[in-house]
Amino acid sequence: MQKMAMVDRLGVSCLAKVCAMKNKLFKRILVPCLYLPLCACLVPIEQKLAPIQQECERQWLTPAFDPIRDKVELLPGAQGAAAYLFNQQKATSAEKTAIKEMAVLLDNCQGQLAAVTYQYDSRQALRENTQKVADLENLMQVHDGKISWGEFTHRRYALVAEHQAAEQQEREQRRREHEARQRERKAEQTQKREAAREHMAELQSHYQGLAILRRRNANTLPLIERWKVDSRLLKDYKAFFHNLRKDGYIIDYKCKNKGAEYECAVYY
Repeated sequence: MQKMAMVDRLGVSCLAKVCAMKNKLFKRILVPCLYLPLCACLVPIEQKLAPIQQECERQWLTPAFDPIRDKVELLPGAQGAAAYLFNQQKATSAEKTAIKEMAVLLDNCQGQLAAVTYQYDSRQALRENTQKVADLENLMQVHDGKISWGEFTHRRYALVAEHQAAEQQEREQRRREHEARQRERKAEQTQKREAAREHMAELQSHYQGLAILRRRNANTLPLIERWKVDSRLLKDYKAFFHNLRKDGYIIDYKCKNKGAEYECAVYY
């Protein structure tokens, strides 16, 4: 009830909407993005964010925001915290009117930017929505004279720093996971190649013995044996069979694609 009263005093409903989103998994963003085409992320995110940022900046430069433009940024990061951090003044009556307009614009801009970001990084989009909720709540306190403009900026950039640290941790975690997967794949591939070498050695002894028997009985009809080969080892096996044919241990071979693996028919 206290939060809703704050919204009524401010004269906007965006804070209530944002707080509701916080408890409903940000449905305004999550649900539509579930049906985005796969090709959406082929466009660089900067190309999608730029028009939104430009339109927000255009609206921010209108006369309605003249009373507060030198005290606060619409979005964090444009000029940095230093220009606003030490302003201990509280909102005047004229500034409170502009704060109402800023809350609406901030809600729309950050919401649109987060919706685009979600197409590329859902966790970053949720952080941006968390930032929006916090910014709107702190803006309420500026409007009500509870905190100064400088305190608003301090709180805003404290959360920005927290989110940047979380993003860095996620990038580092993804890097470690990627490297671990690469090591696992390399170890698996090494193990398969070692097994393939042992298999080829067995096959060589096998076909050498069969070649001796075939020479002793020239009337023996050609026979076929089929071997399943991992597609990643096909090149090694084809070179192996080629050498067997070259040395006269087999008559011929043919390998066919069977999906995840190949089937090599050996004529001997």
